[in-house]
Amino acid sequence: MSKKNDELDKLVISSKTILNDFLKTYSSSSHAQVRTAIRTLINETHVYDFSLLTYEDYTIFDTSSEDTSAKVKLIITFFRYIYCNNIIRNENGFEKCYWNKEKELIDFDKRIQQGGIPKKNQTISTKKSQSTSVITVEQLERLLLFERECTHTDDINFKNQRLAFCFYLLYFEDLQISTIRSDMDARNFKDGKLTTAEKILDIPEAYWDMLNYYKERSYSGFSQLDEYIRHLGDMVGIKDLVPNNITQKRKQSLFTCPECGKAKLSFSANWKSVNGILICNDCTEKLSISGQKKKYSEA
Repeated sequence: MSKKNDELDKLVISSKTILNDFLKTYSSSSHAQVRTAIRTLINETHVYDFSLLTYEDYTIFDTSSEDTSAKVKLIITFFRYIYCNNIIRNENGFEKCYWNKEKELIDFDKRIQQGGIPKKNQTISTKKSQSTSVITVEQLERLLLFERECTHTDDINFKNQRLAFCFYLLYFEDLQISTIRSDMDARNFKDGKLTTAEKILDIPEAYWDMLNYYKERSYSGFSQLDEYIRHLGDMVGIKDLVPNNITQKRKQSLFTCPECGKAKLSFSANWKSVNGILICNDCTEKLSISGQKKKYSEA
């Protein structure tokens, strides 16, 4: 692209400074890629003063859950940068992103001090540590309490209930994290059922109003699952919570019934002791109906 046609040259002076500061959060080898992403942002929004960008501009890129290109990720990171640095004048709507300004600014400062984005090996090591760790029983109890309390909420925009629903999907439903991120959409909810690529889910009635609310809005998907879970963790006092922490705890919490071979969560309400052996409720009912004389007790 020739200099005279470069959209970046049309930026107001303050926005040129902002872009230069943002570039410092990336290594010099990535600067060309960053500039290309910002050109795309300008071409899509026709905004040359970054302070005038809005949440509606952000959703141009965020609502396409299937587009996970590096360019889109860079644009979303740029929005996070200017929002957390209080550059955006009209912040209405950005509360849905659950960005913690103080925490994000610390992360951006670290990147600058390290000469740009963290080294690949450092990033992989950090992500691996976060994704393979398992929450404790006490932390699980906090999340379960939050989920129970939020199913009775009358919050006008259902923000907390959406966080609770993300936890519900990860812990109570046997779903791939990628399915929730890329395929889950409130617009596919109807008559108490939510259709996904994996299966059709029977949704607890407590979440129906929330899903009906979001299905009428542009941000009806769950592509920001990681942000939602991190914010949920902040609310219940679990630092750097990621979706895989919850799914790993689900795997730990599954018992296999020795009668039917099906795996069920380890809640006592799901099991009964039959002659000292834990058997799932479905099987104990069948045994009872078949007339087998067994000694039952609650698990």
